[in-house]
Amino acid sequence: MTHLLAYAKWLEETGTHWWHFPADKEDRCLFLYRSFLIREIAAGSINRRTAASRIRAIVQFYRWANTHHLISPEWPMWQDRHIGVRVSTNFGFERTILKLSTDLRIPERPAPSSTALEDNLLPISADDQESIQAYARQHGTEELQLFLSLGFRTGLRLGTISDLKVQTLHRATLDPNMTGFMRIRVGPGAQPPVATKHNANGTIPIHKSDLDALIAYATSTKRLRRSASTSSEHRDLLFLTRSGQPYAGKAGENEYRAMEMEISRLRSRARQDRFTAMNGFKFHRTRATFGTSTARLFLKHLKVADALALLRDLMLHSDVATTLKYVKFIETGDLISSLADEYTRSYLKLTDAR
Repeated sequence: MTHLLAYAKWLEETGTHWWHFPADKEDRCLFLYRSFLIREIAAGSINRRTAASRIRAIVQFYRWANTHHLISPEWPMWQDRHIGVRVSTNFGFERTILKLSTDLRIPERPAPSSTALEDNLLPISADDQESIQAYARQHGTEELQLFLSLGFRTGLRLGTISDLKVQTLHRATLDPNMTGFMRIRVGPGAQPPVATKHNANGTIPIHKSDLDALIAYATSTKRLRRSASTSSEHRDLLFLTRSGQPYAGKAGENEYRAMEMEISRLRSRARQDRFTAMNGFKFHRTRATFGTSTARLFLKHLKVADALALLRDLMLHSDVATTLKYVKFIETGDLISSLADEYTRSYLKLTDAR
């Protein structure tokens, strides 16, 4: 219903009729809306997965309306397609399942890039990182500021930050290798458990000043009021919304709508203020930024194999191939940078010769 409401609002704002299906496919209401969603993805106003879900929900509604004869356009609303999805059983056997799709479908995964990292996202420059955090301090909530700080400084995923417990902070231990740092345990094996992707267990270094700031927030009047208004199962969560709900979605769902809405509002304000550092910003880019910055530091002082192992532990990667993307990104970026400098010098020489 949320997706249908968003579609209905777009129809009203654009003056488009929901039964508008002319001969030209590109002028049909559903294809116009698909084009709008693709532009919103490019602008960073909606993520690709949400857009894909929105199209599926709308197509489902039109199928229902067509079945019950509420709509019967002269021209086809879309073209149905059958897509083969290969799945593996627990015994290693593979089989292909045919799924019904349409030519309105928005792929949930963009085309892979040779320079992109996890989720095909790119890191943020050091200057933009500072600017985004300063802008969030000025215009965002305290929770958004803390989320961004944790993302940039620890590389934790949105789901893990959303599931941090107050006891997670109080059970932090001194980092034996880094002065001024503490270690917090995350994963299903931690006490209390903290959600991680693929149920990875690990310890995350966090500077003592950052940990102290989180503990101060945990004991603040605002956070205690939110904790008092929530159910007992959520009471120990570090972050709760104003209504006392978790920032993570329901159990088993990969939804973080509350924080995504806060980021979306900040992006909208940034567009009004012409603050370009927020263009295309997604929370997961904080993780990409942390990973590349840390990989660059490790590669300066360690062998590639040692840097790879350390970075994998820090980022809780289940597959070393994911960690290797960060190393390749740094190596490729440095090569491109040196080539660009050489090209610029050659270009200037040619210009001077003229």
